[in-house]
Amino acid sequence: MNSAIKNESRKPRGRPKGSGATVVYDTLRRRILDLTIEPGADIEEQGLVDEFGISRTPVREALIRLASDGLATIMPNRSVRVTALNFTELPQYFEALELTQRAVTRWAALRGSKEDIMQIKAASEAFDKAVQTTDVIGMIELNRNFHALIGEACGNVFLAQTYSRLLDEGLRLARLSYAYESPDQNSRSRHIDRTVEEHDEMVTAIETRNGDLAEEQAAIHARNFRERIMAYIGQDLSGDIAIESIAG
Repeated sequence: MNSAIKNESRKPRGRPKGSGATVVYDTLRRRILDLTIEPGADIEEQGLVDEFGISRTPVREALIRLASDGLATIMPNRSVRVTALNFTELPQYFEALELTQRAVTRWAALRGSKEDIMQIKAASEAFDKAVQTTDVIGMIELNRNFHALIGEACGNVFLAQTYSRLLDEGLRLARLSYAYESPDQNSRSRHIDRTVEEHDEMVTAIETRNGDLAEEQAAIHARNFRERIMAYIGQDLSGDIAIESIAG
């Protein structure tokens, strides 16, 4: 895992307000999506019982819910592990994301209400503020909210639900795209600036009821996200691997 992610993650956290399975679920979900808990890591049930001061039953309910979201995997021995990021499935993921994003953005332009458009614009502005304060986690969550609102405005609840699931799947990828820096030291800022511009283009297309332009910008946005992740995967990370011993 990239060191830029590790350095931002392990921060003390106060106990969240609330009780039961929902608190455990919400907390773990955030930690998984922002990569505080890394893909493939084991989730210790007893540790959660101790942390939240609750019984095993609500903890197990939360873990089952995370498994239904595809974020955790319940192993045959009943241990639980954060679902790994399967890079071999990325081409299929990006294919689904682009097709769905194109559809919901086109239909948001053609079907969205005035209230929908106001909410989309407000979400875009909130994302811009997070960019200005270099709030990486805020950018990730607000970017998802921006796109989810476009999905809700498309007028098709089934498509909106599918898109929402894809956005959740992509949150961990978004964390990678905003966190790492390539050797030229400027790719991250260019990527973020480009994201802001593309959001603005989509908002304008939706606001002017231009379905063709909205779909075109949505496709561009999805492809740029894909290119950013592929650039991350293509990094030479061999310098980050510690070789303690080689047995001959």
